Amino acid sequence: MIAKMPKHWKIKKLGDVLEIFPTASYSRSELSDEGEVQYIHYGDIHTKFDSLLEITDDTLPKISKSKGEKYETIQLGDLVMVDASEDYQGVGKSTEIIALSRYNTIAGLHTFLLRDKGEYFYLGYKGYITMSDYVKKQLYIAATGTKVYSLSKESLKLIQLPIPPLKEQERITKILLTCDKAIRLTTQIITQLKQRNQGLAQQLLTGEKRIKGFENSVWKEVKLGEIGEVYQPETISQNLLTEEGFKVYGANGVIGYYSRYNHEKEQIAVVCRGSTCGLVNFTEAKSWITGNAMVINLDGNPNYSKLFVYEYLKNDNLNYLITGSGQPQITSEIKNHIIKVPSFKEQNAIAQILDTVHQELKLYEQKLQLLQTQKKTLMQKLLTGEILTIKK
Repeated sequence: MIAKMPKHWKIKKLGDVLEIFPTASYSRSELSDEGEVQYIHYGDIHTKFDSLLEITDDTLPKISKSKGEKYETIQLGDLVMVDASEDYQGVGKSTEIIALSRYNTIAGLHTFLLRDKGEYFYLGYKGYITMSDYVKKQLYIAATGTKVYSLSKESLKLIQLPIPPLKEQERITKILLTCDKAIRLTTQIITQLKQRNQGLAQQLLTGEKRIKGFENSVWKEVKLGEIGEVYQPETISQNLLTEEGFKVYGANGVIGYYSRYNHEKEQIAVVCRGSTCGLVNFTEAKSWITGNAMVINLDGNPNYSKLFVYEYLKNDNLNYLITGSGQPQITSEIKNHIIKVPSFKEQNAIAQILDTVHQELKLYEQKLQLLQTQKKTLMQKLLTGEILTIKK
């Protein structure tokens, strides 16, 4: 039971308030952009759809009318829930249909189609109720399997749902919908900024776009080994990593902390082993860089901007340097990699522009993280009645 659940709320078994319909079993390969019936694929619920889904004519893939007419047509307010997931976080992931297109729509492979048996739910509330920790814990317990976690129809019927009065549901839904809109808008801005930054970097780092005052300056080609010291640092054992101290950079960025550091200043570190081979990091000062990276150390050369060279390499193609099939790697041959550089002043000017736009992006990413955290906290309190929108 929910601790201190409001007395005027009810607990109902899912099977008592939601009817469960059979769904289709067409695979992704059987879907297309042509057809008369739209199709909700479980993979899209896992990766694309939010708690609430507005279906438009172009939202979903399609199948033929003959294939679709065998199955229950989705109605406004229906909940489509996945019945299988490769991880616990995806167990019971759902989306509620709050708008329909001109096409009939059916639910597909590895899904349950759930419909209100009476007037238990306000439109949109079902899409959020399965995100309640109280409900999710039950879904985790009900899921069976090792590599793939599955829910059965019978176990789903026994899931207990906390149901507030309709007016309370309405207010909760509108509050969470407002949160989702803010998250969606911020996500769109982040996508636009990433595209802008990528395009700007491409123009500035190739000389296609010139900064005022540097229009006539000449760029030159240099090898990395000519402008800096290129080496593979000492690796430390995984069991030496701690939860505090100096940051340790490995194949996947920061992998932990250590009591000492092997680089006093910021460095350019190119991952040289594993699946992330070729990834370029800009490390913090006083950090330990492991042997999973090649360091491009420019400390001894005052004519080159670390930030410029970092940005250049980050946007460059290093794939040709990767060797090995089982264990991809980049060798010391990276020292012969050629880059094009302008004067030191222009390097700094370009680096400053790119750093400014990166900082703008970072602020929006931090805002998104804050919005997601705020929504998660608020949602759990609203869905359990810890916070009431209507005082009794």
